[in-house]
Amino acid sequence: SETATVWEAVPWGWSESAVAVLRKAGLCVSAPDIDVVRLINSRQFQSQFDAAIDIDGVERVDSFGTLCRTLREVKAAIEAACEYSQRGWVIKADLSHASRNRLLGASSVLRSEHRAWIESRFASGESVYVEPWVERISECGLQFFVPQAGTASATIQFVGAAEMLTDETGHYRGSIVRSVIHDAVWQPAIDHCLQIARSAATQGYFGPLGFDCMVFRCPKHGRRWLRLSHDINGRLTMGRVALSLRKF
Repeated sequence: SETATVWEAVPWGWSESAVAVLRKAGLCVSAPDIDVVRLINSRQFQSQFDAAIDIDGVERVDSFGTLCRTLREVKAAIEAACEYSQRGWVIKADLSHASRNRLLGASSVLRSEHRAWIESRFASGESVYVEPWVERISECGLQFFVPQAGTASATIQFVGAAEMLTDETGHYRGSIVRSVIHDAVWQPAIDHCLQIARSAATQGYFGPLGFDCMVFRCPKHGRRWLRLSHDINGRLTMGRVALSLRKF
């Protein structure tokens, strides 16, 4: 008799529509709770882990950005961002990745269209995240895999690191995969993101988990700082695809 083939579908990222489509097709679906997926991808979750360290010193900040729920909080946050960096600020929606759903500005005064965008987020019950815009030196995507609780291999796996190419506005343009596993400068971020992955697992998330981290130039002293995690991606990413091509 022929051996039965069991197919498992893994979408780029889990959503209600992805689950519905795959189940309708009669495929095996093992997905984390959609509310958990939404939480892991949110700025509310990411803000808990948004730390940065001075690479050449011992300084550290545990809140690089500011989670805001009122217009007054936003105004205070962009004033602080402008004081820190002459490059200005970025405001991100609670769910925002790949340089989408965000505002950029260089003035401490919000324009009317900025206020309208922010207030529309608040009206729908969302928060926004305000960050200073800084000079990026290099960026890296760190890839992990979180196994489902109760499976035989219950250890979170670090898949690898792929440095990122981005343009002046932060848009992704490609990944660099080197023969070495990763540059040592990223090790503190890898250790930090492993802790985030463990926290995601306790929330009930499983599957691919990617983090973006960044070396930037401190506007105050010109020293190099490492932002340990500025994006959390509870899904596959292009960096994960890049790592899969390493064997070629």
